[in-house]
Amino acid sequence: GVSTLAASISRRVHATHLASSGATLIDANRISGGLDLLLGIEAVPGARWGEIELGEGVVSRGDVRRALPTTNDDIAVLTFSRSTVPDPVTVGVRELDAVVRAVDSAGVTVIDAAPGMLPARCDLVCIVVQAHLRAAAGAARVVAECATAGLAHALVVRDCPWESLSTEELERAVGARTITRLRTRSGLTRSVER
Repeated sequence: GVSTLAASISRRVHATHLASSGATLIDANRISGGLDLLLGIEAVPGARWGEIELGEGVVSRGDVRRALPTTNDDIAVLTFSRSTVPDPVTVGVRELDAVVRAVDSAGVTVIDAAPGMLPARCDLVCIVVQAHLRAAAGAARVVAECATAGLAHALVVRDCPWESLSTEELERAVGARTITRLRTRSGLTRSVER
């Protein structure tokens, strides 16, 4: 649900006043399957992690975005290449921060990453969780990491056929507020796959 939410937020930018600046979607999870694949631009030329390196100088947002594969509705995507052989490319906090620093001057930047990777300049960390006890226990750890790092955070509750916790119980167990729910959309997974 996290990658789908990240792509949806990026896509929503097209319908807002921020559309003129476009969205930049950054995938810092090398085993996610690729956000370019999720958005249907896996064959679009552009740099992936391991093909882009930002040094200490100033790099313009436009230059970075032009180097990346982009959707028709102006979402520039930085993700990992898919391969059937082990890939030595890794992304650390420094690399992620350099890219975010280059692109966060305009538009919206959405990052799909573990909390320990997120730059301090993040406005909000959305923690996607189902209303189950085990999921709540895991989310509580993420909330603690965010709180320790000083990152603003909130829950996005993902619907499921049954829930063992109410929204209030989930918020109490996790120690964070809910900002929205992701409703189950029949056929969404199939549509994304196709």
